[in-house]
Amino acid sequence: MEEVYNEELSLIKGRTTIAKKIPGWLWTILASVLGISKNPDETQFLSTILYFLTFSSATISFVLNALFSAYDIISEHTRSDILDGAVSIMLTSFYCGLGVYSQRLAYRLLVNPKILDMLRLHSKKVIKLNSAFLVFVLLSSFVAIFNLSSINNTYRFNQNFKIPEHIKNDTDKFISINPCQVVELPIYICQTFWISQVVYSGFFLVWNLLIAVVLVSVARTQTILIRKFLKEVEKDANTLDKKMQEFQAQNSDTNEPRYFWFEENQIVDILDEEEDNDSLEEIEDEVSDRKEHVMTNQEIVTKYWTISMNVRLVSVKLQRWMSTIIGLVCAWTAIRLAHWISHTPTWYGVLMLLMPLVLIPLLTSSYAEVNYEGAKAVQSIFPTEGRIRMFRYLYGQNIQMTVYSHAITYGTIGTVVAGVLAAFTSKILLQEIGAL
Repeated sequence: MEEVYNEELSLIKGRTTIAKKIPGWLWTILASVLGISKNPDETQFLSTILYFLTFSSATISFVLNALFSAYDIISEHTRSDILDGAVSIMLTSFYCGLGVYSQRLAYRLLVNPKILDMLRLHSKKVIKLNSAFLVFVLLSSFVAIFNLSSINNTYRFNQNFKIPEHIKNDTDKFISINPCQVVELPIYICQTFWISQVVYSGFFLVWNLLIAVVLVSVARTQTILIRKFLKEVEKDANTLDKKMQEFQAQNSDTNEPRYFWFEENQIVDILDEEEDNDSLEEIEDEVSDRKEHVMTNQEIVTKYWTISMNVRLVSVKLQRWMSTIIGLVCAWTAIRLAHWISHTPTWYGVLMLLMPLVLIPLLTSSYAEVNYEGAKAVQSIFPTEGRIRMFRYLYGQNIQMTVYSHAITYGTIGTVVAGVLAAFTSKILLQEIGAL
């Protein structure tokens, strides 16, 4: 009977078993890198050195980029203005700040016992590929192409190069020349900037990848826990439904509808009587074994509240990081598209635009999956008169992963994708109009 129920009536799809926790050797590495120790007075040399390298390389990159932007604005050989310089400094500050913050956030995540307990060796699948692996591929590819695209910062001073009058203010002609030579800045400034950029981008990749892995793993754990709760309330509903059918067969006409709220609440009295006979201790010991178990209100609320609080904990811990990632990608995309209005796109420029855009749906899909499953929780509970007050509480306590109170769903992801496609279409139309 239970097999038929599971196959024919169950609407719970997807994995419902939780994977193993991270192995001890991996935790030892993470603890050493992040400076996590049982003894708070113990000095963590490795984590201190890594933090110093991350912070110093980010600071050097920011300062030298600001210095180059100032010379770029002043230079007569480039067409950059104050707005271009301000945008460059803004993006660099977000980029550098995010990496430093990500290292500290990774520490705070992994010292939290609840987060650590939910961290498992699993993640959402995207086209039969592990989403954490796809995030790694996208982030590492973006960092590699980003550094290669600015390789001209390492070029030596070209003694034979002079800026001809007819190509002034056309920076595309200077692609084989060190940018510092073009704006009349010492060459070692750009060379030092590129080295610090490469060093920092490596740390940026590691820290943000670690947080992304925690996100997709913990979100997957939450999804599985919600599905297990849905299975329990689905079995509960099936049990109550059978009891109502039995009551109808004994006390109603054959032509009476299957689902009917009976007069004098006789069925409610029967259900309430059975609920009162189940103590909390019996529920904890026998809930996994009893096939005809009717869940009490307290049992439902406790399980629901536990899931809701876990989801809220993860949302609060990650909302600043996620909002910064989304804001940085949106700003980067808008600037690249605006740049292409007056410049011809390059192959590496297109890749640097697309990779962060694909990264956002990958990360937010973890949020959307939890919210999709969580939205079904209240609707799956079988309604009885004794549960009306409980429903009032549950409807005000949604199971949602949010970013500053904004729930991310598959609908919002689709809206973002549509907006990006519209931006590309606008770029093509403007280019075609300009060619007329």
